[in-house]
Amino acid sequence: MSLYVLDTDILSLYQHGHPEVCRLVSSHSLAEMANPVISIEEQISGWYTLLRRATKRDQIALVYRRLAITIPFLARWPILDFTEPAIVRYEDLLSLKLNIKKMDLRIAAITLENAGTLVTRNRRDFQRVPSLVIEDWSVSLPWNKLRRLRVIGLAGHFTYLSNRLTISAIFCPPKPKLLLKTCRTRVSRASLGM
Repeated sequence: MSLYVLDTDILSLYQHGHPEVCRLVSSHSLAEMANPVISIEEQISGWYTLLRRATKRDQIALVYRRLAITIPFLARWPILDFTEPAIVRYEDLLSLKLNIKKMDLRIAAITLENAGTLVTRNRRDFQRVPSLVIEDWSVSLPWNKLRRLRVIGLAGHFTYLSNRLTISAIFCPPKPKLLLKTCRTRVSRASLGM
């Protein structure tokens, strides 16, 4: 059984009823998903910020109501701690100078320490983290519902995985270009949206 670690952006999309995210969250058991404590911190501190800015009675009441709804919502999944081993992993990732925000690196470290798959829409940043497996549940990809992205290394080599299709590719910066390396299934560049 895979552990899906829900990033803050996916939690927000789920809270707002994003159809694809809601469908995929409901297709997994609660035991298969977890929230990193960093996502909890980001959500709660966001509401606190709104509370400090609210000046009118109706605004204040609305923010408190949303905060009261958010807390039990976040508690429905297990919460993954930022443990000492995760902190060590975070410090190792920090030393790689990946140019990723501190909170995102912490979420990545927690996910790696729990051998999970990070569910996020922020593929641009998280794909830079070595060995981190990510999935984006916010998009419905037309070609075989492909969702998983496994980052193999820092050089931009990664592999897409799904039940029926495996594509190893090399990302060539600075101009985003995918060079297909190996395929188990025949796929044209046009079907990949290139």
